[in-house]
Amino acid sequence: MRARQGLEGAGRVVHEIADQLKSHDFVSLFIETLGWDRAAGIARIRVDDIDFELRTIAHKRGFKVIHCPAHRYTLMNRGRLRRLQRLVRKFAHEHIVIYTCEEPRKQVWQWAIERPGQKSLMHREHPFFSDMPPEGLLARLGGIVFAIGEEERVTLADALERVRLALDVPAELKLFVGMPWYCEQSDILAREMRNATPGARERFILFHTKLAKWGARKGRGLFGLDEEDCFQDAAVGLIQAADRYDPDRGQFSTYAFHWMRQACQRFGQLEAISAHVPPSVYWRFRRVNAQAARAEARSGPGSTHRLLLRLALRAGLDPRRYRRLAASVGVARFGDYGHHLWQKAAQVADDYPDPLRQMLSQEIAELVGRTLKNLDKFHARLLVRRFGLEGERSTLQEIADDVGLSRERVRQLESKAIEELVKRLRSQLPLEYREMLQSRDGIEANVRARSDQGLATRDRVKSAIAACPEGIGATELAACLAGR
Repeated sequence: MRARQGLEGAGRVVHEIADQLKSHDFVSLFIETLGWDRAAGIARIRVDDIDFELRTIAHKRGFKVIHCPAHRYTLMNRGRLRRLQRLVRKFAHEHIVIYTCEEPRKQVWQWAIERPGQKSLMHREHPFFSDMPPEGLLARLGGIVFAIGEEERVTLADALERVRLALDVPAELKLFVGMPWYCEQSDILAREMRNATPGARERFILFHTKLAKWGARKGRGLFGLDEEDCFQDAAVGLIQAADRYDPDRGQFSTYAFHWMRQACQRFGQLEAISAHVPPSVYWRFRRVNAQAARAEARSGPGSTHRLLLRLALRAGLDPRRYRRLAASVGVARFGDYGHHLWQKAAQVADDYPDPLRQMLSQEIAELVGRTLKNLDKFHARLLVRRFGLEGERSTLQEIADDVGLSRERVRQLESKAIEELVKRLRSQLPLEYREMLQSRDGIEANVRARSDQGLATRDRVKSAIAACPEGIGATELAACLAGR
């Protein structure tokens, strides 16, 4: 019964400590809840051309508790806090300093001790957001409670030991920054962007260009893409992170890293392999291969066949389809200049259309237009919108929202419509153009010519259709479909 009452009492103390930390009521925390003695005193210190006011709020046998309101940029700058602490020791040898800011509501508990035989101080800082105090810190602060019955025998050494047990541990959260000036400028721009200051979004994104380059270097190892391609993928993730960032919830670099990594994984897969593999399947396949490679490095080649089957089953992959999946993922991207498709395409001497090809292009443009009219109305309209034959291109999601279907269902209908169009075109194309398109070398040369213009994959060839002059878009569509 006593043990149960003791646990309930400890739980109430922890709950009271959490409420008082959230409200920044440190006087009630130390005087009423923790049983410390009242104290008063104000000191003013200037560090880094900034004035700080430190107010003593409690003590226990000379061990002082000091509260210091500060700016948000001070609470992320560990070096400035330690310079402050060295000056505080001149008028309070043993102490705790609690730094707080209101926007965002955040605090840092700082404690330092001078070890025997050492000139430098050993610092411990515990930063956290006031609305979410760490559970470990709450439990440890319950250990610095001084009951009324032990008041007569408590000494300074007792107070020092209890504080040491509570604060001489690694911090639960890492909220300090390595480059305070950089993070301060980033925060200023982020707050301007949140306040809809004209041009703030562009300045914020340009300011973090180096961050996107760093994210691109991290993404290069995933697929072996060029650094410039990875930079573009990381920049997309950076822009998405900027549009969703809340400066009151942490540093932008930490938040943006996950968006950049996700963008590099999503777009890098589309650029690195020509075969379409669903991302969920691809990354399970990649994890299986990584585990198999580690096992082969330990046990040697030829020892991983059964392991691959077991890992595939564990990852939810059908072992019967595993080899086909491996072949699909192994297809090199067309942007790889060392690939054999590029070696074949390099043998084509003339990449520019001759007069006969231009005439055929015009005929095929008309033929594609007539063929689209003979298709099912929904399929024809779907292809017109997707390829931008009558204006701007529409995304799968935009079409799905308009017709009331899911994005995946629209993609399936698009694939079905393309297959139907392929059948009709192959039976109606002029003989000369059909032979050119059905020739593998002709198809590779067609892809290579468009890759030289910066369109490295078939999807990028499709994306250029909307930008083609009137009458050329249908021709490009026919060429792309014939190579399908």
